[in-house]
Amino acid sequence: MAKFKFNLQRVLDIRATQEKLRQNELAVERKRESDILRRIEYLRREQTDAYRRGGAILTEHLSDIRWFVAQQRYLEAIERTIARTHANLDAQRQAVETSRLALVEAARKRKLLEKLKDKRMEIFKKEEETAEQKIIDEIGGRACGLPAARPEDGR
Repeated sequence: MAKFKFNLQRVLDIRATQEKLRQNELAVERKRESDILRRIEYLRREQTDAYRRGGAILTEHLSDIRWFVAQQRYLEAIERTIARTHANLDAQRQAVETSRLALVEAARKRKLLEKLKDKRMEIFKKEEETAEQKIIDEIGGRACGLPAARPEDGR
């Protein structure tokens, strides 16, 4: 019996490799998104702590207004950083979505080739079974003393 050989196997292998690369790219983009979210959480905690320190400065009996002004500037800087980080998060989420769509497309291309391979394998198996059945019929016909089927007989 002949062995099945898919002529596009190299292309299928390349598509599978491309899909794995897209999976890795998506993982990297999601990691970056996660890092940005952790940065925002850190900045929010820092902002809350700064508000508390500002309040504590005002409640001190001999507080210096310069400390309070410096604390306010620090809070404003944190708020600007949070706003920039949110903008980075939006851009990163777009990068994640782009990467996800690239992965979906790569998987679609690979699956398309796999379906083609499966169909060709099925056709190959049917042809092999037909050829095998012809051989079995021929052997069975000889054993019974019947003449071998000839192409012009139509058997």
